[in-house]
Amino acid sequence: MPPARSNPSKTPAPGKKPRRTASRKRAPQRAPVARGQLRPTRQRYAEIQAALAKAGYFQGPTNGDWGTSSENSLASFQKDHGLEPTGKIDALTLIKLDLGPKYGAQNEARNLGASPPP
Repeated sequence: MPPARSNPSKTPAPGKKPRRTASRKRAPQRAPVARGQLRPTRQRYAEIQAALAKAGYFQGPTNGDWGTSSENSLASFQKDHGLEPTGKIDALTLIKLDLGPKYGAQNEARNLGASPPP
C-alpha cells in the first residue's frame, strides 16, 4: 500500500505559520423592500382632493375616498394643464397641484447650513 500523500497546497512550508482562513460572516438581514408603486394613504388622497377643489376641479367632500369623481376631476385637471388625462396620480400631476417635492428656500437654506426662514 502506497504512503498517504498530503496536499502540498494545504501544508505550510517548513518554518512558516499556516494561514488562517477568514471565517464567513453572515451579512445582517435587511428588511424586505417593497416592490412597485405604493398606494397613497387616505390622508394623501384627501390632500389631492383638497388641491383639486382649490383649483376648481373637485366638488365632492375631501375625505380621502378616491373614486370615479376624484379620477374624473384629476383627468380634467391633467387635460387642462397639458398632461395626459389618465385620471391616475403621477409625479407631474402632483407637481402641477403643488403637492410634489418642495424645492426652494427651505432646501437652499439646508444646503447652505442655515436654518430655514420662519
